Formats: sequence, structure tokens, C-alpha cells
Amino acid sequence: MITSVGLLSIAEGFARRIPDDPSYADERNSCWLNIGVSYLKQNDFDAAFSVLHLLTDPMAQVLFRVAAVRWCGEHFEYDAARDLVRDTVENIEKWERLMYRSDLSDLVKPICIVLGEEAVQAMSWRLKDPFTATTVLVTLSGGLQDPGVRRETLRTAEEFAKSVRSGDRDYALRWVVRGYESAQLREDEQRARAEMSQDFELMNESEAQILEKANEVLQLRVGPEPDPDTPGLKLKRYLDYQFNDLKVSYLTELADAGGIDNWEIEQLIKTAAFQSIAPARPPNIYKDPSEYTVEFLAWSLFGRPVIQRPEDRPNIDGIGDFWISNWSRFVTTLQEFFQNFAKLATPFTTSQVEQGLWYLFGEPFWLGSQLDSDNISEPQIIAVTESMYYPFRDYYMKKDKEFSGSAFFMWWDNFSSGRHNPAKDTAAIGVLKQMLNLPNQACRDAALHGLNHLVPDMRVAPIIDAYLSENRQSLSNEQIAWARHCRDGKAN
Repeated sequence: MITSVGLLSIAEGFARRIPDDPSYADERNSCWLNIGVSYLKQNDFDAAFSVLHLLTDPMAQVLFRVAAVRWCGEHFEYDAARDLVRDTVENIEKWERLMYRSDLSDLVKPICIVLGEEAVQAMSWRLKDPFTATTVLVTLSGGLQDPGVRRETLRTAEEFAKSVRSGDRDYALRWVVRGYESAQLREDEQRARAEMSQDFELMNESEAQILEKANEVLQLRVGPEPDPDTPGLKLKRYLDYQFNDLKVSYLTELADAGGIDNWEIEQLIKTAAFQSIAPARPPNIYKDPSEYTVEFLAWSLFGRPVIQRPEDRPNIDGIGDFWISNWSRFVTTLQEFFQNFAKLATPFTTSQVEQGLWYLFGEPFWLGSQLDSDNISEPQIIAVTESMYYPFRDYYMKKDKEFSGSAFFMWWDNFSSGRHNPAKDTAAIGVLKQMLNLPNQACRDAALHGLNHLVPDMRVAPIIDAYLSENRQSLSNEQIAWARHCRDGKAN
């Protein structure tokens, strides 16, 4: 048997052997973060705290601090732990942009335990985002015993919520409404509801529908629920993935479980396959790609191993909030990426390519929706849309039989994003019309599917009618019927 302490010792030894090179920075931070958090779970704060100076990435520091503050809420007798909580609160402006609102809300209780409710109140005023301040104060109010203080806290949260930008204000006010509702402050609840531009109940219903649609999209990607996982199966997957930090993650998971008493797994951990340092992994998929070269973008999208189980995705992709600081530069790179798609995609398996396209048109890029925003000029929208012809002509047409999924077929469905942008639609119609002339039925089906999602644009029906007229002799009855459905906008 290898004890928890022994596993963490092996993990530390592995982490120290990862090259001190910029290309391995993400992996080093991931390794030390996992080790530090695992020491917290072993209630060894001194060992955990010693990891903090090894975390060079701000996001890794934030994740460690979040875990440490939560831990401190149950072990507030440690002076060093209390100091870490105080330092986090007093410097919250430094960490706020890297924290999820839910993280800050979750820290309200432990901060109250360690430093008192006044520290949370003071922290709310340091926060730059009024929406976050709203969620923090509403969460705080739920634990307050004095009715007057609770009401005053909610009213402060309401003032923060009213200062949130218009697109998010209703969502911030919804927090306040729920806070008043929980406190049974009916008049305040009704006043906060009246300040919302959307109906409270309709917002909840609409959100539920969006979540249902998102789950449908995710189901397309991940397929049916896999069989139950085991430590042995996980170890095999992690060896297949060949990511250094996943090996450390595996060791810390075993340590968190109390050690390992499995001779086969113990021996595998000692093998060269496990102990060897693999090449640097692609960057976190949520990192800003504005400065990527076209080759690096291809590696970031396609260079990841195909995810074998849904729960592995955060370990393969990373976590974070996605944003692009320079859309003009990125779209220029993206145009070159599509124009040279065959060359860039060929080094990777078709499964890796398909997975990468889901990143691009789904989470986290959501490219179709982004092209409808004000971030990109109309000439760039047209240019990047027109460049999407080349992946079909130069790559998919030659490899369609190797694809088992739907990334190319769903390309134009995801691209349309349910909205109609005149410049984008015109460019897309031109590309789809070209695709209908390609000598490949899979490309033509993708084009028909894309045209289907542009209905009720009056240009769609004549294009599909012309396609049917020219190709009727070579099409089956089912293909003809489906093309007509696409013409009428009735295809799935």
C-alpha cells in the first residue's frame, strides 16, 4: 500500500522534474496547485502553504486561495491561515477578475467565521464589479440574524444591482429579489421586481430553456453516459492522454481517497511510462488567443487528446472565463487558419479535428455568436465567412468517410447562432452555394443544412431548387425529400 503521504511525496518529486521552461508553465502550476489543495485535504496547512510561492500563474494562485479560505473556515485556529484569509480579503481587487462570482459568494461564510461579517461588508466595497458585490451581500444577508441589519444589507445590495450595466442588471436584481423573498420582506421584494425590465418568472423560464438547449448540444458531443469509472480505468486514460499534470492529479486524487492498496496500480505508478516527462501540452483552451500564430491556434484547437469521458474535460481543456482582447487580430488569424485548413489539420487525427471545431463553434469560442457582435467589422465578418469554404473543399471533401460525428455537418447551424446578420448571411449564402457544386455529397448535405438555417431568407429556395434541378437524377428519393425540407427551413 502507498499512503497519502507517500503519494504526495511521489507527486512532488514528479512536479520538480518538469522542465523550468515557459512552455511547461501551465503544467507546473497545475501540478503544484493540485498538491497544495491535496495537502489542505490532509489538514497539513504548513505543507500546503509552502506551495503558494511556487504558483506563478495568477489563476492558480486564485484557485489555491479559494480552496485555502474555504479550509480556513473550518480550521480558523491557525494564525497563518487567518493571515492568508485577511490578505486575500484586503487585496481582493487583485484577485477579483480571476474569480467566479460563485467563488466569492462561497467564500462569504468562511470569511465571516474567520474575520467577521464586517470584513465581508468591507470587501464588498472594494469589489470593482457591482454585480459581484450584489451576490456577496445577498449571500451575507442569508446568514445574518438581526432583521434590521439583514434588511439594510439587502438594500445596499439593491443599490449595487441598480448600478450594473443594462445587459446584466436584471440578473443582479434577481439575486436581490430572492434575498428579499428569503427574508420575507414582501414590500422590498415587490419594489426590486418593479425595477427589473424583464418579468422575473419569464427570466427563469427562458433560462431553463437555454440550459436545456445547451445540454442537448453537449449530448451531441459527449454521447451516452459511459460505464462507471475506476482508478484502473482512469490511470489508463491518463497514460493515454500523456499530460504531465494529469499524472500528478491522479496521485493527488489517490491521496485524497486515503492512499492506494492495489498492487497493479502501485506497479504502474513506478513504470517509465508513468514517470517519464511528456512534451508540453497545448495551452488552456480559455486563454486569450489574440496573439496566437495560425500554427499555434491549430495546435491549441486540434493538439489535445480526444476526451474519453466527460468528467475529464476540465483536465484536458483547463478552466476559466474565455475572452478575446483583440478581435480584429484574432479574426485575421482565423481567416488564414480556414484558408490553410487542410495543411494545418492534416497532422492531427480526424477525431482531434472534430473536437477542435466544437471548441471553435461551441464552448468556449461560440464563433457564430461572436460574429454577430460589435467586436468585428463588417469587412472582416465577410472575409472570415468566405474563408470557411476551404475547410470543406480542401479537407472534409477528402476525409468525410473518416468522420463519425457531426462537426462539419453542424458547422453552419452553429455558425448561424439563431440570429440573422445581413453581411454574414450574404457571405454564408455565397459559400453554401459554392459548396453545393462540390463533387461530394457530405459537403452538399452540410450546405443544404446550412441553407435550412438561413430560412426565411428569400434567396434560399431558388438556390436549393436549382440544386435539385441539376442533380435530381443522381439523388435518392430520401435525399430529394430532405433537400425540400431544407428549402422550407424544416430540417433538423
